[in-house]
Amino acid sequence: MLKQIYISLIVIFALISCSSIVFADFEAEYEINIAKGVSKLNSKDYGDAIELFNAALKASPDDSKAMLMLGISLSRKGRLNEAEDVLKKVLNKQYETARTNYELGVVKYKEGDYASAKEYFGQAERLSGDASLNTSIKSFMTDMEGGAKRKRYHLDATLGLQYDSNVPLDSKNEPRQWKHYSDMRTIFYLKGNYAIIESPLRLTAGYSFYQSLHLRLSSLNVQNHNFELKGEYSPVNKVTFEGKYNFDYTYLGSDAYSRMHTLSPSVRLMLIKNMPTKLVYSYSKRGFFDTKKTSDNNDRSGNMNSYGIEQKISLLESLYFTLGYYHEKNNTQEPGDSFRGNKYICSVNYEYAKKLTVKGRFEYYDRDYLGETEWEDPIFTINRKTRHDITRTYGVTATMPISPLLSVSLDQTFINNSSNIYFADYTRSIT
Repeated sequence: MLKQIYISLIVIFALISCSSIVFADFEAEYEINIAKGVSKLNSKDYGDAIELFNAALKASPDDSKAMLMLGISLSRKGRLNEAEDVLKKVLNKQYETARTNYELGVVKYKEGDYASAKEYFGQAERLSGDASLNTSIKSFMTDMEGGAKRKRYHLDATLGLQYDSNVPLDSKNEPRQWKHYSDMRTIFYLKGNYAIIESPLRLTAGYSFYQSLHLRLSSLNVQNHNFELKGEYSPVNKVTFEGKYNFDYTYLGSDAYSRMHTLSPSVRLMLIKNMPTKLVYSYSKRGFFDTKKTSDNNDRSGNMNSYGIEQKISLLESLYFTLGYYHEKNNTQEPGDSFRGNKYICSVNYEYAKKLTVKGRFEYYDRDYLGETEWEDPIFTINRKTRHDITRTYGVTATMPISPLLSVSLDQTFINNSSNIYFADYTRSIT
C-alpha cells in the first residue's frame, strides 16, 4: 500500500515538473520574442517586429503588452485598420491607457481623421505624466491645426506633351481606320477642390480645366470645364455613402461641343480589411451641339444610365488590383446612336519604395446599338446595319516624384475598336 502511494506521489511530482518546464519554455519564448520585437521596432524594421509580437501572442494570447507593441508596429508599417483594431482591444483591457490613446491618435492622424485624433490625444494628455509623450502630443496638435487649414483646399496642375496616332475627326468623336490623322499636342490640366464642410459630413466643391493645343489640327483643339460638388458620409465604420454632381462643358475649336449634367450616388463597403467594395450608379443628361465640323452632333443628345461595381484587392501594401463591371444604357435622339453596353475593367497599382508608382489598366467595352446605322459606300450604295462594337483599351503609366510639389509621368495608351461596320474599325495609340 505504501509502495503504491509512493509511486503515485512520484508520478504527480513528475507531471508538475513537466508542466513547470513547459510553462517556463513558453515564458522564455514570450520574453525572447518581446525583446527582439522591441529591438526591431526601435530599428524601424516593422515587418519583423510584427512577426515577433505575433509569435509572442501565440505563447501568451491575451498579453496586453504584446498586443500594444503589435498595434504600434502595425501603425508604423501603415496597416492602419489592423492597428486600430488591436489598439482598441488593448484600450478595452485598460492597459497603458495613456500610451494606447496616444497610439490611436497617431492612427487617426495618419488617416486624416483629425477630429478623432484630437479626442485620443486629449485623453492621452489627461492620463499621461510622461513629459516626452505630452511634447509629442502637442506637436501633433499644432500640426493638425495648421494641417487642417492647409488641407482644406487642394490644387493640381499638369503640363504635358502627347502624340496621337489617330486623332478623332468625325461627328461621333471617333477616329477612322481609313483616315489616319496623327498629330502632336500640348495639354494643360488644372484641378482644384475646397472642403466646405469637414465633419461629420464631408462636402467639397471642385473645378477642373483641360486644354489641348494641336500642332497642326488646331480646329480640333479641345477645351473642357468641369464643376463638381461631392459629399461623403460614414454613418458606421465600414460604410461610406458618396454623392457627386458634375456639370461639364466642352468646346471643340471655338465652337460649343457638349454640355452634361451628371448625378452619381455610390456606397463604399469595407467588408474585408483594406479591400473596399464600391457600388455605383450614374445618371447623365447629355446635350451635344452642331458645329462647323460636327453637323449631326445634336443627334447624340439624350441620357445615359450606368450601374457598376468595383472591388479593390490588396495583395501587399504596395500592390493592389481593382476589378470592375459597369452596365450602361445610352438613349439618344438618333436611334442609331443609342446602345446598351457592358464594360469590364482591370487595373493594377504598384508603388516601389515611394519613389516610383506604376499603374496598368485594361478595359473591355462591348456595345450593342439599338437602331440601324445608314451609310453610303464608295460605289454609292446605301447600306443599313445594326452596329456592334467592342473596344479594348490598354494603358500603363509610370510616375516618379521629383520633389514634394513636382512629379514626372510617362503614359502609353493603346485603343482598338472592332466593329461590324467597316468604317468604325480603328486603332489608336496615345503617348
